[in-house]
Amino acid sequence: MKKSTDRRVLKLAEQLEVAKIDQEITDQILEGGEQIGKTTRPEKIADWFRGAMLKMDNLIDEKNRYAIREGCACLLAGQKEKSCLRVAQEHKSLEDRVKALNDLHYICGEVWIDENGDINTRGDTTGKYGNKCVCLIEAKEPVSITYCYCCGGHFKHHLQTALGVRLACMAITTPLSTGNKTPCTFRFKIVK
Repeated sequence: MKKSTDRRVLKLAEQLEVAKIDQEITDQILEGGEQIGKTTRPEKIADWFRGAMLKMDNLIDEKNRYAIREGCACLLAGQKEKSCLRVAQEHKSLEDRVKALNDLHYICGEVWIDENGDINTRGDTTGKYGNKCVCLIEAKEPVSITYCYCCGGHFKHHLQTALGVRLACMAITTPLSTGNKTPCTFRFKIVK
């Protein structure tokens, strides 16, 4: 069978394998993904992922599907990683590190600690993309929040680096899952 040339489809296939998902289920989720490539129209990519995420929602339990999507996170190195390492080195308290992340503006929008001690993030809705998903910018219909755990994995990685704590991710709202009605909002519980 021909393989997709789209890095997001390839990463999903890789993470399904890492999670040891049954091949029959994997094949159902990835069906049609081989037609997604570098020249595929963004609308078609969004439609394919909408279907793939619905299949994941129906075929894989919540804990595993969210972990699979977190494993699909991209942009884990580079300038963001260096900036997060610098935050961890230059600031001692969790509160000071959160303030430093907010001063950077590009890790994940606004970051705050709530009354329960959880770390929360909200995406910037005033930037280049407004209140749209930067990954599936041309999505015409909502896509399951399962897809968004990829970005959750991205934010989690950088927050763990900057804050020096282990985190568990929970997607609260996203533009993709709400038809561009709400910003990306994630809550991260500190894992002891």
